[in-house]
Amino acid sequence: MYQAGLVLEGGGMKGVYTAGVLDFFTEKGIDFSHIYGVSAGACHMCSYLSRQKGRALSVSVDYLDTRRYCSLESLLTSGDLFNVDFCYHLIPEYLYPYDYETFEKYPGKAYSVVTNIETGQPEYLRVRDIRKDIDKIRASASLPLVARNVKIDGKLYLDGGMEVARKFILPFITEGKHAEADYKTRLQEIVQQNPEERLSYVVESESGPDHDKHFVVAVRFNSDRVARGEGRSKKAAEQCAAKEALKLLGVIKEK
Repeated sequence: MYQAGLVLEGGGMKGVYTAGVLDFFTEKGIDFSHIYGVSAGACHMCSYLSRQKGRALSVSVDYLDTRRYCSLESLLTSGDLFNVDFCYHLIPEYLYPYDYETFEKYPGKAYSVVTNIETGQPEYLRVRDIRKDIDKIRASASLPLVARNVKIDGKLYLDGGMEVARKFILPFITEGKHAEADYKTRLQEIVQQNPEERLSYVVESESGPDHDKHFVVAVRFNSDRVARGEGRSKKAAEQCAAKEALKLLGVIKEK
């Protein structure tokens, strides 16, 4: 057993790739002393620790056409897009029986990552007994808006990936909100006072992977570049460029 941590990410149906990797680990007898499952990864963690090769993939795709598994009807009648009784009772007890005994032999530590909806922070809940701790797995895979809150020991939880998503999205919202109101709009108002001036923004460079883009934008008066700005989105970079232009015009002061 490797004295290392294995982190199983979420991502909905992208989890089938995780399932394939875990099947390889199972086939080769590769074990880890600590395992952390997030969202769909928490579900796949269960099949990995029961050493049931192929189970994670089967549970993910074999019931997609079954209305009781995942449907708008389930969401409207129960509050959960993925039917709780079907996913966490019918499948492990009858349709694809879970090997509880093998799980209990796992000598390491398994954790389900959840989000405390009152604090907005992630928590790592130890999974010792799948039957008793199944709600910890369910909470980690309960998507906001399409799943009910899961109550465990008096606390309410939802999907374990919420905090990461919040940190990724929030900069785009805050950058856009403040800069557009304070800088781009102000610069446009100034330029419009001279009918001969034409204001434009030009992307000079774009780099980085899809989840971590970096833009460099120039703001131009007619054909002349006045200032440049950078940001994680095109809009944020434009707003930064507008701010720099306003500094050059003396509208806002350097801090």
